Amino acid sequence: MALADPLQLSVDTTNDSTPETFDYERIDASQSKSVYTLAGSHNDASRDKLEFFRTAPKPVASYFGNRKSAIKITRDYSVATPDGGNVITPLILDLKISKPVGVTVAQLIEAAQILLSVLDDDTLMEDICDQGKI
Repeated sequence: MALADPLQLSVDTTNDSTPETFDYERIDASQSKSVYTLAGSHNDASRDKLEFFRTAPKPVASYFGNRKSAIKITRDYSVATPDGGNVITPLILDLKISKPVGVTVAQLIEAAQILLSVLDDDTLMEDICDQGKI
């Protein structure tokens, strides 16, 4: 089963409860990967893409295995260099999920909501990702 195409996401870019719609179009798909780009924004010189990955569970003797999924966002930004210039470089966020066969959707959603609360806490994200606190 494939994800929607286009994929519409409601994104609150400034985290102030005023979301806007981002339309991502599928540009590549295989059995284990789908790649989407932000309509009208992505090009070879400036990436703006979402990638989705999957691996089926691999049962072993007494264990049904884990379904592995991943979501990766890559967005290019211009940043200053030490010599006073600028360079285009990617900001990458990579989420990996390993869901044991038998874990319920409710349990998965609860864990995802905990992660979302971390990602949605601007101060915590700044502390971890900008200031390097752990």
